[in-house]
Amino acid sequence: VLDYGVEPVEKEYQQLLSTRIKITNKLNYGSPSLLAQDILVTSAASDMSQMLAYDTAAYSYFKKWNSYLDDRIFFKENKFTKTDFESLPKYEFKPVIDFNAIFKKLILLLVWGIMPLVAGWFLLKRK
Repeated sequence: VLDYGVEPVEKEYQQLLSTRIKITNKLNYGSPSLLAQDILVTSAASDMSQMLAYDTAAYSYFKKWNSYLDDRIFFKENKFTKTDFESLPKYEFKPVIDFNAIFKKLILLLVWGIMPLVAGWFLLKRK
């Protein structure tokens, strides 16, 4: 009963969180230090989108266990057999790292690093 009352609030929270993640990811392109930090955090799979994916997977796993235990306790015999053990819900989450996005960010970071050098070279050439 509580899950059904919390579910609409949870969905709205997840939507707002994903919107904020997208906005902050766009702002990272304005600063080389933020871009470098974003590259490191993304490559370590510890950014907010990975945490959101982890939360979603954990909640899904919780729902599987909840339905499994409800079936087990209320609708079946309470004997626990080998087939019951093999049918236990398993938690599976593997972070997905977008290496193409990381590569593009690295190229942009390289451009950020080269721009002051090129500007200084042009200023020295003018004299």
